[in-house]
Amino acid sequence: MIENFIESTLVIDEKPNEVEKLIALLEKKDILVKYLTPDKLGKNKLKNRKIIFLDLFLDDSKSLTDNISFIRSKFNKSIGRDFGSYGLVLWTNHEDKTQVFREKIQKDSGNYSLPLFIIGLSKQDYLRKGDFTTLFVDLNNKLKKDVAANFFITWSTLVTIGRDKSIEQIYSLIGNYRLRNDNLKYVLFQLAKNITGIPIDQIEEYSLHIDAFRALNDMMNYQITAIPNIESNLFDSIDDLGFVSEKGYKKTVNEGYKLHDNLIDPKDKDFNKMHSKKIGELNKEISSVFASLNSRYLFDAEYLDQDKIIPGNIYEIKKKGCLFRIKNLPVGSTPIIIEMTPPCDFSQNRSLYSKILSGFIVEHSENKLKKSFSKSHYYNEIHPIKFGDDNKIKIMVFDFNYFGVIDQSVLRKPRSYKLISRAKEKLFADILQKVSSHNSRLGVSIIH
Repeated sequence: MIENFIESTLVIDEKPNEVEKLIALLEKKDILVKYLTPDKLGKNKLKNRKIIFLDLFLDDSKSLTDNISFIRSKFNKSIGRDFGSYGLVLWTNHEDKTQVFREKIQKDSGNYSLPLFIIGLSKQDYLRKGDFTTLFVDLNNKLKKDVAANFFITWSTLVTIGRDKSIEQIYSLIGNYRLRNDNLKYVLFQLAKNITGIPIDQIEEYSLHIDAFRALNDMMNYQITAIPNIESNLFDSIDDLGFVSEKGYKKTVNEGYKLHDNLIDPKDKDFNKMHSKKIGELNKEISSVFASLNSRYLFDAEYLDQDKIIPGNIYEIKKKGCLFRIKNLPVGSTPIIIEMTPPCDFSQNRSLYSKILSGFIVEHSENKLKKSFSKSHYYNEIHPIKFGDDNKIKIMVFDFNYFGVIDQSVLRKPRSYKLISRAKEKLFADILQKVSSHNSRLGVSIIH
């Protein structure tokens, strides 16, 4: 497993004679190796290396804390935020010291890319044996205990395979090298145009190359899922699967709660006194994680252009007198509209006006969701999400009663309607289906 993941390595050691056999082993397996002494680390930004090997005690005369601080400072200078995924192998046979390192380096989150996994191995054991031949077996055995790292390494390997297969399939369509440049551009153009269905006369105003990348991503996704015999032990122990807080409270997938792996009985008379506050904090933490995931999964806030009106565009209504602003908005809410022109009309350039559905974004509350936004004319499924810079958990609601058309020239004026995001394909399709169903309901007049 790990051999397929490792394309390149960085070996940091002050004693080159102790790692020469390690370097020889890596090169024998056709793995790119870069060697640095500790004093050279941090001089320049590094390109991605899938595994970094280094001594936890780079300086034996200093304490564990000082050595960890030294490594963190060097990483801060040499590893950027876009360094990519990698693993860290610390030369130490003390798991408790490795755990201290994990806890300390976690404080650097946001400063640079943190390791996908951090494991400790004893370099002295390899030196006593005289070789590093069991290294990959030892790495795999360690990683089997790190289920999450194991999964993402497998996924990363599959992405590489899927990427290469997708490129090969596209390029194989055009066998003639002399004609490949022109013909591939034509094929990629058709694939890209098919993503949003944008009319040809609007393409000059649109970043179509982004959709070409998205089309290849779709092909790659198919290749990944079509690969047989994918094995992972990610979900082997469902009964104990859960989200754990710093205080040791765990919410399991079957909605139960545990404290340090002991079940908490909600019927216990002391339940509210002892646990309810901590469990409430745990649920807020989980909701925050879900909100961040939903925001990434449902919305695209990149590559936005106020002049380009595309189905799924979400606009903040900036002026009180603007059309389609919902009356009696909830306190603290942000009024919005979403462009709802069906893709077929958009692609055939048959829409002289934009179809619009109005809504709002407001801080999330289960009470509001159940009591205020539960009627059939509300689309209330977009929650929890994070929208804006305040990091608060929110809900986005659309009101089917506020559906109409608007002149497209008005949507290009950010003082009235500011483009803030775009609903991705699956969310847009679901809203379109629901609003169409609501608008086409007939009802039956029956005397009972």
